[in-house]
Amino acid sequence: MEKNEFDVVGFGNSVLDIMVNVDDQMLDEFNLIKGNFKLINDDESKFFNEFLKDKKVIKSPGGSVSNTIAGVAVLGGKTAYIGGIGDDEYGEFYKKEMLKLGVTDFFIKKKGALTGQCLTFITTDGERSFAVNLGKSNYISPNEINYNFKTKIMHIEGYKLEHEIDFFTAKKLVEYSHMIGAKVSLDVNDVGVINRLGEKLKNFLKDIDILFMNENEAKALTGFSDERALNEMEKSCEIVILKLGEKGSIIRANKKNYNIAPVFVKNMVNTNGAGDAYQAAFLYGLSKNLDFEKIGKIASIFSADIVRRNEARFENLDNLSEEIKGLLH
Repeated sequence: MEKNEFDVVGFGNSVLDIMVNVDDQMLDEFNLIKGNFKLINDDESKFFNEFLKDKKVIKSPGGSVSNTIAGVAVLGGKTAYIGGIGDDEYGEFYKKEMLKLGVTDFFIKKKGALTGQCLTFITTDGERSFAVNLGKSNYISPNEINYNFKTKIMHIEGYKLEHEIDFFTAKKLVEYSHMIGAKVSLDVNDVGVINRLGEKLKNFLKDIDILFMNENEAKALTGFSDERALNEMEKSCEIVILKLGEKGSIIRANKKNYNIAPVFVKNMVNTNGAGDAYQAAFLYGLSKNLDFEKIGKIASIFSADIVRRNEARFENLDNLSEEIKGLLH
């Protein structure tokens, strides 16, 4: 495989996850409601960053597609990531951590813009409260991307379709991917994305080859949350995956359903990143031409491995269970 040829290339929002322990009083001072999600602007981000300077924090790159691309890289796939970062220390940290995993740098650095941040405030009762700023660095126009690459799969997140500039860029990447013979994969991400985009999303799906959705997203898209949703979406997409959480998943491909059994997790720590991990293993397996039964099994185990951890991604293959290592060889 040449330098500019990849198994999977991703286009997503670059959001740095920053976790810090606080008390309830501090939440009140920050006007945050415990357990809730709050969008913040650049000035508020700068205020929080100043507060965090002398605090013990845990930082890690985040974002749905970013997590998935990192997962493909850990499994041994050749990957690249297209995402915007600011010309700040968080952007440099984000990029450095992705490069450590072997992900090729397709980052677009925006001068004067902040890197996207998801601040997670953890109180003594374990409850998490969020302050999020996507950062203007995440808005990428079609002419900012260098299209001189080849890939087997282009993976895009639904969140990327909500901003007009990113939507046009996603459409351009779909066109380019099909021109070079690549499959295009989309993670719907959220029922809210479906409701906000409406027909715009449904039209976009006509050009998607691989679609990931959970039961709630399937219901919002088709009116069904079971196998009927797969049949409905198969009219647009070649491969459709319905993620059923603890009930496993169903893969619809080649006019056939592949029922994938769940993996029981005794000591679950954090479900954050489970769906991203499933997609990583699925796309890795598909890029290696594995059969769907094996792809589904690897995806189930990989996502089960991630929920045993605090982090939403793995640092390297050594962190994986022996079962999945055996399936990869």
